Amino acid sequence: MTDAPLHTRATYEVIARDYEQRQLTFTRGWGADLRDELAASLAPNSCVADIGCGPGFDAAALRTAGHRVIGLDYTHAMLLRAKSRHDSLIECDMRSLPIASHSLDAIWSSYAILHVPAEDLAATLSGFVRVLRPGGRVCLLFAHGAEPSDEPAHSELETVDYAPGLTRTYVYVSPDHVRALMIDAGFVIDEIGAEPGAARGAFWVRAHTPA
Repeated sequence: MTDAPLHTRATYEVIARDYEQRQLTFTRGWGADLRDELAASLAPNSCVADIGCGPGFDAAALRTAGHRVIGLDYTHAMLLRAKSRHDSLIECDMRSLPIASHSLDAIWSSYAILHVPAEDLAATLSGFVRVLRPGGRVCLLFAHGAEPSDEPAHSELETVDYAPGLTRTYVYVSPDHVRALMIDAGFVIDEIGAEPGAARGAFWVRAHTPA
């Protein structure tokens, strides 16, 4: 497991407040639709993890939908922002989840996984399988980059447009690569879809563990 995400976490510690304020101005759109569809597909009071919860918007929405929700993030400052919306929070690295095996009904993760180094992605997805109950569901949001690479995964160090001098690493992956990794990890793929015209080639994967 590499330590490349430490630099990105340090950036988020600095920009957490500005990130939160920008999120407040965004129309949630199709991402919120995916989140709400996941919530609606679950039995009432299901146990759901929002991995990479940031300021807690999605965790709060999943709780409002009637579920028990754990918000997890690697950045302490983000969790401090999330406290105003949600009270069940864990500071951790998603590559090593401090969650009991087979204890979750579902995982939601909106773009946070694109900060995981390519060489750690397979193990991270296997960790997701570990914590899910049989038949557990995931909806994960990825990006393949503005100009998709011929490589299955590649990293780019990008400047934060609203915080001059600060950078964060994005790991862009192809949908076919993600499909293969998730199947190898033990997931059954339900759907892979893409947002038309997304700046970074946004796509999502819905999958489940075997019942």
